[in-house]
Amino acid sequence: ITWTNPTAITYGTPLSATQLNATADVPGAFVHTPAAGTVLPAGNQTLSVTFTPTDTVTYASTTAGVTLAVNQAVAIVTADNLSRAYGTANPILTYSVTGFVNGETAAVLSGAPLLDTLATPTSPLGTYPITVTAGTLGSTNYSFIFVNGILIITSTDYTVTVTMSGSGGGRVDSVPPLPRRRLLPALQFQAPALRNFLRGPFYIWQPLRIVIRTLFPGAGPVREAACAD
Repeated sequence: ITWTNPTAITYGTPLSATQLNATADVPGAFVHTPAAGTVLPAGNQTLSVTFTPTDTVTYASTTAGVTLAVNQAVAIVTADNLSRAYGTANPILTYSVTGFVNGETAAVLSGAPLLDTLATPTSPLGTYPITVTAGTLGSTNYSFIFVNGILIITSTDYTVTVTMSGSGGGRVDSVPPLPRRRLLPALQFQAPALRNFLRGPFYIWQPLRIVIRTLFPGAGPVREAACAD
């Protein structure tokens, strides 16, 4: 029997005649173990063959074996992109895994990757990396590539409701309680028509987006104006 070690394959590749290609110099039949179509786990695997010659009077049956290297398939672990409002806690960091073969899912993995971000509740608006590393994640048949995600910190809406009377007067109906942190003078300059009704000072966490909602008697909410800080 002539049979050399086959070229390495990747996990998920079924055995075929490319690997099971033993030959003999007399007619006969080959029985390979494992058989064609088998998907082997990653690692160095032994293939064997039994050859039965057609002329069993002159020739005896014989066996042979080779070693096949099965490389791990590559799975991609990606940190999910997330967002939250300024001043709130970070959401639970999550991830996804792609690249499975043979219809497999994350159920074949053990452990979990480690996800982290440097963003805190008081971090300024912007984007922050969500890093993902191996942690305790493991698999016999898969190696991993890690792709970081981003956390986007957005502004928070701060709604002031004002009721306008027919004579042009009005009153502030509601100002949501917020920590006293920073004066917002832009509120009076960017909404001059309401400055008489929004006498401050208003202190807010910075940065927020101010939404002024004006109510006219019997008309319900009719106008919204955004005032950036």
